[in-house]
Amino acid sequence: MTRRALTLVALAAAAGCNKGGGSATFRLSEPGSVAVFHGYAAKNVGILHPYAAVANSANDELILFDPVDNIPLDAPLVIRPLAVALPTPRPALLASAAFTPPSGQARRPDLMVVVAAGSTELQLIRTWQSSSDLDPGLSTDATHPDGDMVDLGGEVSALLATPTVNPDGSIQPDAVRVVAALAGGSLAVVDYQWTGDPTTTEGKVSSASPPTTLSPGFDVLSLAVDPGSLPWDPTTGLLTPNGQQRFLYAATLDPISSGIHGVARFDMSGAPGTWTVDALDAHSPTRLVAALTLKERVLDARGGYDQITTLGSSPSSALTTVSESGQASFQQQAVSRVYAFRDPGSCGPDRPLPCGVVVLDPSTGDLMENPWNPGQTPKDYLPPLPAVANPVALLVAVPPRNPPTGDFPDAVTGTNVEGGDYMLMRASGNRVTTGVLVMPEENGQVTYADLARWEVPNAVLELFPAAAETGVTTITQSRADLPRIGFFRPSYLAPPVLTAAIGSDLETVDTAMVFIRVTPGFTPTDVWTVTYQGYLPAFTPLRPADVEAVAGGLQVSFQAHPPGISTPTQVVNVYDPSYGVRLGDIVEIWTHGSAGTGETQQAQGCPDTTLTNSSGLGVSAVEGTVTGFLPPDASHPGGSLLIARGGCVPVATGVTVVCNSDTYGPWDFLPGCWPDAGTPSPELTGPQQVRIRARGFAPGGTSGQEEFVVVGSATGYAGRVTRWSPPAAPDAQTPATFQFRFSNDDESLSCPLFPYPADPASVQVCDGSCRDDCEQAAIARRARRHHLTAVHCYVDDNNCSTYYSKADPANEPDLPAGDPNANDAYLEDFVVRSWDPSAPFEPRYGPALAFSVGIQQSTPPKPFVVRDTQVVFDTRSGYVPVGRYPTGGNGTPPSEPRWGAYFDRTEDPNWGKQEDRYRFYLPYVGNLVVDISPAQSNSDTRVLR
Repeated sequence: MTRRALTLVALAAAAGCNKGGGSATFRLSEPGSVAVFHGYAAKNVGILHPYAAVANSANDELILFDPVDNIPLDAPLVIRPLAVALPTPRPALLASAAFTPPSGQARRPDLMVVVAAGSTELQLIRTWQSSSDLDPGLSTDATHPDGDMVDLGGEVSALLATPTVNPDGSIQPDAVRVVAALAGGSLAVVDYQWTGDPTTTEGKVSSASPPTTLSPGFDVLSLAVDPGSLPWDPTTGLLTPNGQQRFLYAATLDPISSGIHGVARFDMSGAPGTWTVDALDAHSPTRLVAALTLKERVLDARGGYDQITTLGSSPSSALTTVSESGQASFQQQAVSRVYAFRDPGSCGPDRPLPCGVVVLDPSTGDLMENPWNPGQTPKDYLPPLPAVANPVALLVAVPPRNPPTGDFPDAVTGTNVEGGDYMLMRASGNRVTTGVLVMPEENGQVTYADLARWEVPNAVLELFPAAAETGVTTITQSRADLPRIGFFRPSYLAPPVLTAAIGSDLETVDTAMVFIRVTPGFTPTDVWTVTYQGYLPAFTPLRPADVEAVAGGLQVSFQAHPPGISTPTQVVNVYDPSYGVRLGDIVEIWTHGSAGTGETQQAQGCPDTTLTNSSGLGVSAVEGTVTGFLPPDASHPGGSLLIARGGCVPVATGVTVVCNSDTYGPWDFLPGCWPDAGTPSPELTGPQQVRIRARGFAPGGTSGQEEFVVVGSATGYAGRVTRWSPPAAPDAQTPATFQFRFSNDDESLSCPLFPYPADPASVQVCDGSCRDDCEQAAIARRARRHHLTAVHCYVDDNNCSTYYSKADPANEPDLPAGDPNANDAYLEDFVVRSWDPSAPFEPRYGPALAFSVGIQQSTPPKPFVVRDTQVVFDTRSGYVPVGRYPTGGNGTPPSEPRWGAYFDRTEDPNWGKQEDRYRFYLPYVGNLVVDISPAQSNSDTRVLR
């Protein structure tokens, strides 16, 4: 422990913000952290008042301001804001916590500590009264022994302050402990004690205890403690202890006990050396963690605030649902939850697990079970809360202490729905909830989650109005001559629904948009192509490959051999079925011929694909078809494709013969390169550049059974669709086996290559039906629901098997007697557009996209489909995750946010700030702090600079 003689840097300030905060600036320079605490200062002499401290990293100081009015504290000399100089450069981490007073006693000043970047020392900041200098508080005054630093013994990666708990789990009065996560897999715990009268200069924080070091065996990236439960204590203004403060939660990338990945839970009751640790299984490593006890929604329609169960009558109409009626919408028993952000490297559309913020149930030590599908084997878990970009913090908000009254009356009782357990949150409308999660993200945006409903709400309505709804926005045909790809009308879409302009069952223009099925929550915003012999997305660019001659053809391995490197690089695991390579797919080998010159070269050897003909067209590649898959070995760590000689296909618009590519390719055969029979030329082997196209037919297929590959520009490979002859009658049922389906109902298929092994020697043999199952499971991952996880089908059989229409009240679902929404049409358009009873899709599976295709022929019909014939259409998800931009507009800040702090501006009604409700302060590296609230619109965002 070292003693540092420090003085208060008394510098001047005026305030600056873009709303309600004066005119001068804070002069922030690389703010790294922010904390709100209660203490004493000259601005409110003798009054315990909330203040905020910003770690002004570039200037080695703390900037102090009043969070009630966003005005910096004045210093004796009017030069800049009041600041506390720190002896260790670049302060980075701040932590504060309240001392719980003995029963009936007044609140004490809070504890506040700071750690500099890369430092091992914990510095206590004075928040109590003192007469030793010009300012009555807010210093690191060395005249008190409390100004000493504590050496934690390692570099600090995360910092948290929390009330000390007794062995029975109760809060220990006047005691706070600081927990620091240290690099190298250890925790340091420091205990602080309040002594004396908090209203005089005799009260203070006692000397810190020597740190206790714990070695749990894993590195901790983030720390969290449940803040306690409502109601607020009227004497101290603190949340009521609920027994959950005994647990410390830690996010880690490392396995915890018994090899479980997720969140470590430390039982902090008793001395730090006696703490026990167990694991909450997130099924993946985690980077961030938060905890909260709250009342969650009821599972029937009364708990829904999903913008689907009830819609306004016009775009401007307010949403008034039973969700606003307070207690009827929420369970009355509070539950404890833990929220953890999965490490992005362990999840995603190419992984078995979806990314986002998972909800953990401490009572089971596992992910929260899907409440609408309980008792499944294996368990069906609640999907994660989506994050727009990687969050840098998870911050929880509890309902404010004294919210405004009369703004949002209960739909039944007429009383205000805010207050007590309930808080306002703004999305596409005003909603009431019991807990909010704030996620500042790397892209500068701040996203909000409604924790009571396990969702990130939408900022617009997805079904209404039409300008924002989920759907298809455009359809564009390729330039190829007829035949063209068209869409069949789904059998469930009755003719009266169609416009008069649609006169057939097969459409190729914008009128076919209503034929393509989408589902809110599943369908992404994307550009989709349905292409005959189109490129597979992973193999659209030319990739380096080794081509070797083997019996019957070639062996192709995607890899490179840079000079001086003994092992292959740029390896593509082509054996992985997730890439969608199938038997019969087309492999293009872009060779560099050596025999002959110009346009005669192809007759003497392999073509030089760098040449152009007299029309300026490039010479095409040599083509083969996939006949088999070879698993990885030491020389081919990504596996290999077996290739036989390919056939010639029509490629040019307007070609009227089966094959006409004798000059420029693609090649049927070349005597000097890949002859009709015999061994391929050496020019065809060795290092080459290779691409892969989807096949035109399944093996054994004929005209009328063409295949098309479906690709989303953002989604990637989505599968294949086979066309068929139009139905015999307009209302005939289209066979489900011929529909294209992009949904996640195949995700449970077993695949021995999920996850794909990092060690090539561990890759199991997978062929035939194994490859089919693996490919379908991989596609299903890309079709996962990405929001609206709390949407449920509120009908008796839970399968949305009945079509409801406002025009037919008799078909509406039965709701509890007295429910104010009993006469509204639940899932009105939702059923028509997505969850239709005639299709083999359960509501929780989507589909993300579904359609039926055919070929629009010319007269007389042409005999074949030209390569790259395609149709392109755009989908709109209708999803704009609710959040705020720090600038108060549509721009983003100069750089990313760094953590944040919660503040209740309704704490004291005398401040007159009830309309501001609850707030968050978020520091940004780009020299600003944002004052932001999920209860307010974006125009209320305040920027402090």
